[in-house]
Amino acid sequence: MSAEILDECASEYRAGRNQAKRSREEWIQGTLQMARALYTARQQFPSNRDFSIWLLDNEMDDYEKDDRAALIKMGQHLEATAQILPSLKSISYQLNWIEIERHVLNVKKTDLVQAEAPEPPKEELLATNSDIPVVAETTNSVQPIEEIAVNGRELPKSSPLWKYERAKEVWALYEKPETRTILTKAVSHKRAFGEIWKLILAAADNGFLKTNRTTSSKRDGLALRLIFPEAPPRGEYAGMDLLQGKVRDHVKEVIMPAAIACREEILAEPHRVEDICAQYLQTQKVQARERAERKKIEEAIKRLPQDQQEIVAYGETMWPCSPYQSPYDYDQIRAAAWTFKCVEGMLRIGNQQSSAESIGIMIRHLVKFLLEYAMHREPSLKKMVIVIQLVKNISIAYQKDPSASCKWPNFPIGGIEGKWD
Repeated sequence: MSAEILDECASEYRAGRNQAKRSREEWIQGTLQMARALYTARQQFPSNRDFSIWLLDNEMDDYEKDDRAALIKMGQHLEATAQILPSLKSISYQLNWIEIERHVLNVKKTDLVQAEAPEPPKEELLATNSDIPVVAETTNSVQPIEEIAVNGRELPKSSPLWKYERAKEVWALYEKPETRTILTKAVSHKRAFGEIWKLILAAADNGFLKTNRTTSSKRDGLALRLIFPEAPPRGEYAGMDLLQGKVRDHVKEVIMPAAIACREEILAEPHRVEDICAQYLQTQKVQARERAERKKIEEAIKRLPQDQQEIVAYGETMWPCSPYQSPYDYDQIRAAAWTFKCVEGMLRIGNQQSSAESIGIMIRHLVKFLLEYAMHREPSLKKMVIVIQLVKNISIAYQKDPSASCKWPNFPIGGIEGKWD
């Protein structure tokens, strides 16, 4: 492990993070910097735990683990990322990595030299690749489906679509002959098409689907982008074939409910439908996890022995230990809590004007080298590593909200050293 390399990675990451907050072009450059820094740093650590501690130590844990994993993968394939990222509209690292990974897998199947060939102009690409749908220009206003006039050729009387509810209206939504042909042929998949038709009506009724010239990105299937026509042409929805049962179930049970919940936001920015739904689902997932975690903690509090008490540090329940945290015992969290309170009190006396943020940072710096010694120089101090890490965790909670509720453990009986019970 090279301290010099890690310092350079931390500096490059922070610079990239700051740059990514500006324009789209600078966001791309900042992303490339962060990806390279995270990938290089990850190679320096033998375990995820050590890497996580280093990230926390350097205040680089500002992305959730799935986004960070996507950035690390981008750093591993930096050339492909630099080539593909400018053409993607999403700011989701996970969604962007999915697209970049497709490119990487294609390169492995073909000559590497071919992957380095210059990308053809956008106009030429759209003209030669019929698998890539073109997003039609639309407005944000929602036109009721009943008011849409049939454009072009009317629905033939012999069409099998007539047996489906509001067939003439749906036919009018799709102006492109290729799309109408796909719809007509898909009728042969009776059960699947019936479910797809309900999704089409739901999309139309909620304003997601308006008169368009979008075609499916799969010649032999119905892509989800047919229902959300302004989704990115190379995005996730363009590759989701609704004739596949699992995909269809996911759309019915997850994506469509999410889209309806975020309807106003999607109508305002329809090209961001993938990002909006992904963010909504991630928020729901986090909230569900928090509810489940809180329920488990409440049950654990009821089961606490008489000689133990609940410990809360600035809104964060520290004891009982959360099932989602690395395990520690009651003595470890008490030692960490007492250490933090003593150090925080002393820093307050000498720095009454200091902010919670600066005091939190000072406390982490005070224990930094103790943690490094316990981790790397003395393997027998594994329990002490956990105590010091808990001190850092409390300092982070303090930094976030110093006015949040706290329930501290009682200090040793009578203040006598070593008399904890």
